[in-house]
Amino acid sequence: MPLIEPMPLAPAEEVADGAIGLWLAPVAELLASVADPEAALPQDEREHCRRYRHAAARRHALAVRLLAHRALAWLDSGHAWKIALCASGQPHLPDSPFVISLAHSGAWVACALGRVAALGVDIEVIRTRPRLFAFARRFYSTAEVAWLESLADAEQLAAFHDIWTLREAWLKAQGYGLRDYRRAPCTREVLAGRVPGWQWQQVIDEPGHRLALCWRADAGGQALLRLAMPSMP
Repeated sequence: MPLIEPMPLAPAEEVADGAIGLWLAPVAELLASVADPEAALPQDEREHCRRYRHAAARRHALAVRLLAHRALAWLDSGHAWKIALCASGQPHLPDSPFVISLAHSGAWVACALGRVAALGVDIEVIRTRPRLFAFARRFYSTAEVAWLESLADAEQLAAFHDIWTLREAWLKAQGYGLRDYRRAPCTREVLAGRVPGWQWQQVIDEPGHRLALCWRADAGGQALLRLAMPSMP
């Protein structure tokens, strides 16, 4: 299994050699850490953030990109990093050996970065869902729905989000969208390590949240996982 070390940040050489860095930050503190969050981003990324019509969505878009550029600057502060979007809508780093994945939910944003073949991260706020089973029956496997039905209410809600984040991380790593949700491996197989070529980690249980990371290392190798909270200036 990957190694999780909360502090300090991994040396850049270790990330370059195949480690995965995971950065987490609260949206409000991240946006407050710069005088003009929009101006801190490259022009094309500013334009991307402006496309979000709702203020909350725009704040998340700004915050997650600020976090990503902070992680990239830590990796190489002298490089003019650019985060572009591939055809599936997932972020990528043109002309770079590194893979990036971004996520946001509630008060938090997350950035995963590493020199691996594929990478996906997802974070979700645990919130009550009136039609939880209608969603589960549509997108989850029969075994997963049966597992949810066997649990008490509080456990049921947490397990629902465990499945969600594990699947979403895999979909992002694959470059798929929600239409492919049922194609994701069954959660029990994921957690038992029975999905060849892929690795998962449920990284942190921030109160009220679930977070999962999924990756495929080159030649089936293991990747070292590092977790970091960025320091605020």
